[in-house]
Amino acid sequence: MEVSCIMSYDPQIILELSKEAHAQHNLASLGECITKLELIREKLLNIDRNKMDSKVIWNLCGIINSEISKWTEECLPSSNNLEVPTQALFCLRNAFVNCSSIQLMVAETEELRNVVLASIKWVFLSKHGRLKEVGDLEERQQSGDCSGLSRLAKASITCLGNLVAANTSTRRIMWPYLLPLLRSLLQYHEETVSYLACMVIFNCLLEEDLKKQLCSCSDVDSIICDLLSLYMGGECSSEQTSCFVLYNLELMLCCDSRVNGVWNLLSVNQQMLLLEILSNIVEGKSGSKCGSLPALSVNFLTTMFKNRADKILRTNTNDAEDDSAMVVTKLLSFICLVAASEDWGPTLKEDKSLLITTVSLLQCMNEIGNVEGNEFSRMSLDDLADEQRAKAKSHPAYGFKRDLIRLIASLVYRHKANQDQVRDMGGITLILESSQFDARNPAIKEVSIYAIRNLLENNLENQEVVKNLEYKGDAESQGMQLTRANGMVVVHKANSSGDDESNQ
Repeated sequence: MEVSCIMSYDPQIILELSKEAHAQHNLASLGECITKLELIREKLLNIDRNKMDSKVIWNLCGIINSEISKWTEECLPSSNNLEVPTQALFCLRNAFVNCSSIQLMVAETEELRNVVLASIKWVFLSKHGRLKEVGDLEERQQSGDCSGLSRLAKASITCLGNLVAANTSTRRIMWPYLLPLLRSLLQYHEETVSYLACMVIFNCLLEEDLKKQLCSCSDVDSIICDLLSLYMGGECSSEQTSCFVLYNLELMLCCDSRVNGVWNLLSVNQQMLLLEILSNIVEGKSGSKCGSLPALSVNFLTTMFKNRADKILRTNTNDAEDDSAMVVTKLLSFICLVAASEDWGPTLKEDKSLLITTVSLLQCMNEIGNVEGNEFSRMSLDDLADEQRAKAKSHPAYGFKRDLIRLIASLVYRHKANQDQVRDMGGITLILESSQFDARNPAIKEVSIYAIRNLLENNLENQEVVKNLEYKGDAESQGMQLTRANGMVVVHKANSSGDDESNQ
């Protein structure tokens, strides 16, 4: 078996190389300077950085500062001029790895800290870094200038990232300088650079006080919009880099009032994505371990559903409502998760208007669905051709009736007042009528059985309603069987062979 051996270099060698690179830069021998810096960059990974002479850092920062201070807004530096600070920043990045003493020295020393900040500001705030026009970008790419700018941007961000990595002190020192730059970092014309910036931001947001500062700043809602846009445009990004965009969103959306503040600024697609992220948090699938949602956010989204729920009914006659109705569908799915959770279930059970809205909406959908041939009508597997069935799945009402019953089941669970409310609104019969197999509402039979079970549990009045129902057949018409034992009504799934496909 071959064993690899990593050579450990004498820190003195690094010091001599840094002096030579600095001298070559002073002589304007940029090619020689770059060569020396490339050697330093490689060797820095194979030495004990804690034993390295601090003059190495001063020499590297001197090269960066000397070069960037000569640049102007009027003309873009040559490729060699760009490459010199790029390589020096890569060297600094490597010097920070697992070395808190060097991290602190650069962060705490104003002259050194300003060098790192100067490179970031030039890349992201100068007219060259703010490049947005597609025509200008294509022209830069053809001339090769864009490649040099991109490398400098990545070097600046990764250098900053390693400066704050695993170091609470440097995070707190650098954060006030980083905070005003966040929107420029997130809106950079090259998305891969913005993804790297998100890694830096996430490192800082691990500090609770820094997260609170961000969530209370004036630009926070715009920053959330930028993150959502970045995440939605990340089809070509690697999972490793794009996940940090998601982590930042999770952390920020768990701050009080953030969902409320940003909601009306978002497009329909962004609202859908936001609800998906919040649903993952409720289900415990958050990668950032951000904790639970604040009460303000849950109450806001619940109110939003109650106010907009009727949009789903308009989709039967107005295609223009489809986009906004899709948000209502996603809201209902989210509220179903919240209502079933131990954290929020008890709170939502006390929201009488939510239960009334839900039962009323189910009544309306049933009434419209009783007219054959619309998007709310029950559909068997044999009713429509494949393309028509696919169209049904893309409609906002797909699965909506099932989720209404699912929500009712959670709201009435071991809650006598809500059980009675559903009975008074005729909801028991309504749910029984909805329990037939419906390809537009997968698993509606199973959900209906669960809802009826929760409505009847320890509620003699509700059991009496079911006992007095007129028998009209067995499971095929009602989707379940009801039997009586010792004066109690027992509900259970009917035996059937043909339509168990609702388990799909």
